[in-house]
Amino acid sequence: MQQYSSLPDQNSQIDATPKLLTTIQQLRAKLWLESSLNQLQSRLNYYLLSACNNVLQAEAAEAEILQAVVNEIDTALNSTNLALTDYAVGIAMFQPQETVATVCYVSRSPSQNSQPLFLEALTAEKKLLLRLQEVIELEDLQQLENQQPPSAWRLADDSGIIWLIIAAAPVSSNCESLLESLAQIRAQFMARSAKNCTTVLLQLRHILSWQQQYQRLSKSNQELERTNQLKNQFLANTSHEIRTPLSSIIGFTHLLLAPGYEPTKERQQEYLNIIQSSGKHLLALINDILDLSKIEANQLEVQWESVDVPLLCNNVLALVKEKSANKGLKLCLEIDPDITTLVADSLRLKQMLLNLLFNALKFTSKGSVGLQVVPKGVSVHFIVWDTGSGISQEDQTQLFEPYFQIAKAIAGGAEGTGLGLAVTRKLAQIHGGSVTVESEVDSGSRFTLMLPLEQEAGVGGAGEAGQAGEAGGAGEAGGAGEAKYFSSLLPFTPS
Repeated sequence: MQQYSSLPDQNSQIDATPKLLTTIQQLRAKLWLESSLNQLQSRLNYYLLSACNNVLQAEAAEAEILQAVVNEIDTALNSTNLALTDYAVGIAMFQPQETVATVCYVSRSPSQNSQPLFLEALTAEKKLLLRLQEVIELEDLQQLENQQPPSAWRLADDSGIIWLIIAAAPVSSNCESLLESLAQIRAQFMARSAKNCTTVLLQLRHILSWQQQYQRLSKSNQELERTNQLKNQFLANTSHEIRTPLSSIIGFTHLLLAPGYEPTKERQQEYLNIIQSSGKHLLALINDILDLSKIEANQLEVQWESVDVPLLCNNVLALVKEKSANKGLKLCLEIDPDITTLVADSLRLKQMLLNLLFNALKFTSKGSVGLQVVPKGVSVHFIVWDTGSGISQEDQTQLFEPYFQIAKAIAGGAEGTGLGLAVTRKLAQIHGGSVTVESEVDSGSRFTLMLPLEQEAGVGGAGEAGQAGEAGGAGEAGGAGEAKYFSSLLPFTPS
C-alpha cells in the first residue's frame, strides 16, 4: 500500500514540471513586454520633449517619432528568445480621399541574405510585400487589422491615416501552444505600442498647433508694433508738415495786415506767392490723408472718362516745370504716337503721375527727370525715371507701405508724409493696374505705372491694396544717358 501510495506524489511532481515552465515563460514574457514598452515610451518622450523646446525640431518630430517606433519595435522583437521568428516592421501612410497607403517607414532587414517579408491577407495566396514605397490597399490593411492575431494597427485614431504593420517569416514548430502564446504576447505588445504612439502623436499635434498659434500671435504683435511706430512717426512728420505752411500763411498774412506796413508791390507779390505755395502744400497734405482714408474705407468715387493722354501728360509736366527749373534739372517727355486715349479718372491719373514726378524731383539733385508713355498689349505704361540717388533693395520692400519714409529723406529734411506712393498704388489698383519700381543706389530709379486701356466691368472699387507705402525716390532712372531715348523735350525744358 505504501509503495502504491507514493506513485501519485511522484506523478504529481512530474505533471507540475511543464506547468512550472509555462509559468516562468509567462513571467518572462510579461517582463519583456513591460520592459520593451517602457523603452519605447522613453524614446517617444525624448522626441516629444525636443519638440516642446524647439519649433524647428517640432516640425520634423513626427517623422522621427514614427521611425523611432519602427526601430524600437524591431529591436524589441529581435533581442529576445521570445521571438522565434524574424520580423519586419513598417508604417504605411495615406492621404485623405485616397484608397491606397504607401509604406514610408520600414525596420532593418531581418538578416543580410533574407528577402523582404510578406504579409498574409485573407488567404495565403494573397501576399503583401513590406518594403519602402510599396503600395497597399486600405481594404487589405483593414483586413489585416481585423484578423486574429492582427498584423496591422492604426496609430492615429482621430484621422486614421497612419498604420503600423508587422510581418513575420514563417516558422515550423511542434510546440503549437508556445507559438500561440508568443503570438498573443506579440499582438499585445504591438497594440499597446500603437496606443502609446497615438497618444504621443496627438500631443505632438497639440504642441505644433500651439506653436503655430503662438507664432501667428507673435507675428501679429510685431506687425501691430511696427504699424504703431510708423503711425507715431507719421503723426510727428505730419505735425511738422502742417505747422510749417501754416506758420508761413499766418506769419506773412500778419505782416501784410500790420498797421503802417506798406511793402513795395514786388515784396507784396513775393509774400502772396509764399502764402499761396504754403496753402497748396497744406491742401496736398490734407488730400493725401483724406484719399488714403477714403480708399481704405472703400468710399473713393471714380469718374470714368476717355482721357486725352498727350494733353494730360503735358499738363502734368507743366505743373512740375518750375520745381525742375529751380533745381536745374532737365525735364523730358516721350509719348508713343499709338497712345492717344484711355479710359480712366483723369483727376486720379494726374494725381498718380504728379506723385511719381514730385518724388523723382525730390530725390534728384542733378541730371534729368522724365516721363515715358508706351503701349504694352492691352495696357499702357507710364514710366517715370530719374538720375537721382536711387533706392536700396531694403527700402524697396517697404516703399509702398503707408507712412514709410526713406531714412535719408527724413535726415535730409525732405518734405513728405509717407503717403504719396501708398495712395498712388491704391489708385492704380482701383484702375485695374499696378505700380512697380526698379532702382539701384546712386543709379537713379524707374517707376512704372501700368493701366489698362479699357476698363472691365466691376473695376472701380477701392479694393485692397497690395503693399503700401511712401517713399522716396522716383524709380530707377537709366541715368543721364537714358535721356537720349526721349526724343521729345518739352518747350519749357531748362537748359
